[in-house]
Amino acid sequence: MIVRQARFVGHIHSGAEQGFYDFVRARLVPMWRRFPGLERLEVCFPVSADEGAAPVALSLSMYFPDRAALEETLASSIRIASRGVTQELLTRFEGHVEHHIFEVEGERP
Repeated sequence: MIVRQARFVGHIHSGAEQGFYDFVRARLVPMWRRFPGLERLEVCFPVSADEGAAPVALSLSMYFPDRAALEETLASSIRIASRGVTQELLTRFEGHVEHHIFEVEGERP
């Protein structure tokens, strides 16, 4: 299994926090769920962090059965459309987005 993670490292503009999270839930999550080959989607909103940790406004994990399924999503029209919507979200955010791809080993308890 392959997981592609995105971390929005930085800060949501002051006073725009609820609008940021509502935007993710209403506009982006429905698009992300339509990604071809997607087996599981985890959208995580921050609660707390260790002292000195980089600020993360949003963490996203998308699970795919294999690299081919991930590549299909990355090339899909719905993913390209979601990037445009993400640009709209970023107007409420100061920072950058990091993407990481991992191979998942082991089973969930």
